[in-house]
Amino acid sequence: MIPFVGAGVSRLAGCPDWKGFADGALLDIIQQGKLSHSQLDQINHLSPRVKLSFAIAIAEANDILLWEEDAPWPAVYSTILQELTNVLSLHRHMIEKQIAETGAGLTAKGFAPENVQLLSEFPRQLPPHLHYAMASLGAWLGGAINVQYFSYYASIRQITHSSLNLKYAERVGFEASESQVLDGSGIAILPASLVAPLLGGSGNRCGAGSLPIDEINAINQPDRPYFETQDVGHEKRRPGIVLDKFYRTPFWARTVAPYAFYGTDNVLPAGWTSGSPRCWRT
Repeated sequence: MIPFVGAGVSRLAGCPDWKGFADGALLDIIQQGKLSHSQLDQINHLSPRVKLSFAIAIAEANDILLWEEDAPWPAVYSTILQELTNVLSLHRHMIEKQIAETGAGLTAKGFAPENVQLLSEFPRQLPPHLHYAMASLGAWLGGAINVQYFSYYASIRQITHSSLNLKYAERVGFEASESQVLDGSGIAILPASLVAPLLGGSGNRCGAGSLPIDEINAINQPDRPYFETQDVGHEKRRPGIVLDKFYRTPFWARTVAPYAFYGTDNVLPAGWTSGSPRCWRT
C-alpha cells in the first residue's frame, strides 16, 4: 500500500492533509528566502491545492526567481516584467547619478551634499501608465523626494468619470451646485482618505505629484483669504485636495471663495476669460 497525501489511510500513517502539506511547503520556501510572510498572507485564502501549485511553481537558480509551469504564460509575461524592471532600474540609476554629481559639485564649493533634494518630472512623459508607475518608483528609490505617478493615480478616475468627481466633491464638503461648477472648471477633487496614504508614502508635501501643495508665486501672490486659511484647523478648510487637471497644481480644499490661488494680478490678455469661477482662475 502506498500512502497518498490527503487520504484517510495516509493520515493514520502520519502524513499531513492537503492543507498541512501546502502550508508546510510554503513555510519551507519562506525559510529559503524565496517567499516573504506578506506574500504568503496574500495567498493564504486560496485552497490548499492552489497554494501547493504556487509552492511547486516557485524555484530559484543563481539568485534568479523562476516561474515554471506547462503553459505559455511565463514566456509571455517574462518579457513584460523584464521591460518594467528595466524601466525602474534606469530611472533609479538616473536619479542616483544626478544626486551624486550635484552633491559632488556642492562639496567642491564647501556645501554639504545632503542639501540636494531632487524632484523627478520625467516619468510622466512615458505614455503607458505602467511604465509611468515603474519610472516614478525607480526615481523615488533612487533618491527623488516625490513619486510623480501619485498625481496621475490620485486624479485620473475623477478626470475621466465626472460622476466620481462629483461624489468626491460632496464628500469633501462642497455643495452640489459648487461641485458641478468645480467639475466643469477642470478641478479634480481628492478626498483625505485618498490623499493621506500618498502623502505618507512619499513623506513630503509633494505626495500628489511633483508640485508642493499650496505652492504660490512669490511675485504674483494669492489674495488675503488664501493666507488666512493656511491653518489646517481653519473653519474654511475641507478634508482633501483640489487639483487643477491642466497644470496639475494641488491646493488644500477650502470653501469656495476668491482666493486667487495663481495670483491676484490677471496676467492674461485683456478681454480673455477662462470661464472658470474666480476662486480658481488667475
